[in-house]
Amino acid sequence: MGLAESRRGRVRFHMPGHKGKPLPYPLPIDCDLTEIPGTDDLYHPTGAIAQAQAAAARSAHAGHTIMLTNGSTAGALAMIMYAAPDGGTILLSRDAHRSALSACALVGANPVNVEGCQNALLEAMRRHFDAKAVFVTSPDYYGNVTPLAAIAVEARRLGMRLLVDQAHGAHWNWWDSPVCAGLSGADMWIQSAHKTLPAPGQTAWLHMSAAEDPDRARAVLSRIQTSSPSYLFMTALDCVRDWMDTNGAAALARLKDMIPSQWPDGIVDPRVGGGAEFDVTRIVLDVTGRGLTGFEARRRLGAMGIDIELADERRIVMIATVADGPEDIGGLYYAVSQL
Repeated sequence: MGLAESRRGRVRFHMPGHKGKPLPYPLPIDCDLTEIPGTDDLYHPTGAIAQAQAAAARSAHAGHTIMLTNGSTAGALAMIMYAAPDGGTILLSRDAHRSALSACALVGANPVNVEGCQNALLEAMRRHFDAKAVFVTSPDYYGNVTPLAAIAVEARRLGMRLLVDQAHGAHWNWWDSPVCAGLSGADMWIQSAHKTLPAPGQTAWLHMSAAEDPDRARAVLSRIQTSSPSYLFMTALDCVRDWMDTNGAAALARLKDMIPSQWPDGIVDPRVGGGAEFDVTRIVLDVTGRGLTGFEARRRLGAMGIDIELADERRIVMIATVADGPEDIGGLYYAVSQL
């Protein structure tokens, strides 16, 4: 049995965001091209790629956007290598992706880990006022949001860049709250289309404010990303952006309405009532009220045909996207009630 066959018929609450369903736009194989006359060049764009990136920048409230075909990992590497080409101090929220640490190693930067809450980050920025940049993850894997506006103001005052890993928040461009990084004052940020949008794996964007230099960012990116970027992936990025521009706000509103505000007895969303903002499409449930660990709950859900994104000692985490329908959310609710 092949890998695809082994996954058939299962309900997916994990990335990629298309959930294995047909994409809501055509993606024919003849889009899989290379740099020939008429197809444009990702690292020197003047035609179709330049137009696609300009449209993506408008959707993300960015000054410039570069399409990524090696995922947000490539974008995280590029942001730090751009911000600190000769090393220096980089403040990293403690939940930073390992690619941020890899980038610090590549440029000889000194990473300083900081708890991810706003106050801790602001305090660290004032203490390490000579840092080149502060790298913040928002949202984190559990959908928790770090307010960025005050951090952006302080970063500007101190002369450091605000770099944001918003890999899990690509859908934020098409709703009002939580606010996307582009409206929060970030200097550079990454978003993974493949995580929360109906797009193939590895598709992502690197966004920048208008003050940044996209040519220099492309030069950095060309050193760490494939020299043969997938035109199929770039086509998908342009198509999913266009589809979300037309349908995204309404589709996300429908998705929010489908997600239960209450779960079966003994199962709670630990974020509710905590006072902090979070992304409701990232479903996080504490299952210890049923006498289970998250790991055991994941195993039992898997036996019922439901595959989830993440488990820990107390919680299970599911990614809901615009590809999910009432039957998917309803199936999850029923399976959770049987734990």
